[in-house]
Amino acid sequence: MAFKKLDFSKLDPNHRVQRDPYTDDDRRLFRDKTGAPRKIHRGTVVVDMDERRHPRGAFMGDVSYRARVQRDGKAQEITLTFSGERADVLREGRVEAALSPPLLEDVADFDSHIELTLEVEGAWVPRNWKDRQGKWHKAWELIVARWHYTPKGADEVLVEGRLPFAETQEEAA
Repeated sequence: MAFKKLDFSKLDPNHRVQRDPYTDDDRRLFRDKTGAPRKIHRGTVVVDMDERRHPRGAFMGDVSYRARVQRDGKAQEITLTFSGERADVLREGRVEAALSPPLLEDVADFDSHIELTLEVEGAWVPRNWKDRQGKWHKAWELIVARWHYTPKGADEVLVEGRLPFAETQEEAA
């Protein structure tokens, strides 16, 4: 078998393919093990500012918050996770600023318990882990794709993040 010689002289060395930073995240976060897209759910959550990191299977840079949802008339605690590019957008956005405690001169007036209501769109992902006694646990975590937020005293709704690529293509059609 003869190989054809490649001519690299016609390639432009300044040409760079622009990659969408969301694409890799979408493949990793919003597809199941078979490659099928996960169903995107939309709902209202009350987010507690208590940020925590996941030791079990989370990627570095993930931002997770404890949140509550109303289910069958009862408040249920869930983990709300912003991952990849969406975590970067969250850190730079207005929601993170609203969840961060304000710097006050009088520490006695400081209220560390800040809650914020968000409208979120995301996919439920199971998380399995073993505790120190060797017992396995399973929990569901909501991986956030896009979130909506109305700042206090404002009429406009801020939208940050982006729906996964499969969902975005369906909206465009």
